Amino acid sequence: MRYSKESILADIEKLGVGSSDVIFISADLLKVGYFNRTTEQTYQDWVEIFHDLVGNTGTLVIPAYTPTFSRFHKRQDMVFNIHSQPTAGALSLAIHRFGKAARSLHPTNSCFAIGPMAQYILR
Repeated sequence: MRYSKESILADIEKLGVGSSDVIFISADLLKVGYFNRTTEQTYQDWVEIFHDLVGNTGTLVIPAYTPTFSRFHKRQDMVFNIHSQPTAGALSLAIHRFGKAARSLHPTNSCFAIGPMAQYILR
């Protein structure tokens, strides 16, 4: 079966997620089976899928862990800042690159958020 942005969006909507929802999502995008020409285009598509899902009134929250997180072989030399590359998988990388997301300030367990509730949730 070949997946499309539209079929993925429809399948997630069947789970009950929709416009104006606030969702926390951590996903291994590469296990879904959707790929569009390049990794970068695939990342952009996923950001669009989740934005289309919750619309302008919904909020997405995505984990954005860093190499200082002990589960990922804690790096003592790593200094966290809001621009640090996340290590929580392809979805966090996609949001980091293309989502124009806000990020919490927690040095090991930060999150990205997009939407009207983003700043409130990240505080």
